[in-house]
Amino acid sequence: PGVLVCDRLAARMTPVEQFLTVARGELGTREQPAGSNRQKYGAAYGLNGEPWCAIFLWWCLLKAGLGGVIPKTASVPVLYHWARANGYVNDTPTRGALSCMDWGGDGIPDHIGAIWEVTGSHTFDALEGNTSLDDRGSQSNGGIVALRHRVTQQVAGFIHLPVFEEATMAITPDDLSA
Repeated sequence: PGVLVCDRLAARMTPVEQFLTVARGELGTREQPAGSNRQKYGAAYGLNGEPWCAIFLWWCLLKAGLGGVIPKTASVPVLYHWARANGYVNDTPTRGALSCMDWGGDGIPDHIGAIWEVTGSHTFDALEGNTSLDDRGSQSNGGIVALRHRVTQQVAGFIHLPVFEEATMAITPDDLSA
């Protein structure tokens, strides 16, 4: 009976929850060897050995059954400009939005992650590929999938994918009985 409940709930997961579940399952994955930018996401993408934060998100979307909702690009600025041109960018962090980090404050995003949780009025936690475990390492080329605490002041914009906005999950009492 418990399996049936889990199966029914999994089948009713929203696209954003499917995506975040895949991304969260990758926490701790490292490039091999260290410093090489070589990992399974780049291999699947067909561009291994290159910076891979955007490639990681592309892979997670693909594995969540959402392939094609973003352009196939390893470039965070290209992805950001595509999203802006389509009206998908704003300054509001929400669960599942893609956070385009701008370390230099020049308006050009350097790194990207997916918001796991909004933790305060100006803070959030993001699932990120090719970052470091803390602020001492490279934020944009650190070689690991990690959950990072970020501040909105470092963000060029948040990409809100329409596929995430269109669906909501409603759990009914029938889902919990078996």
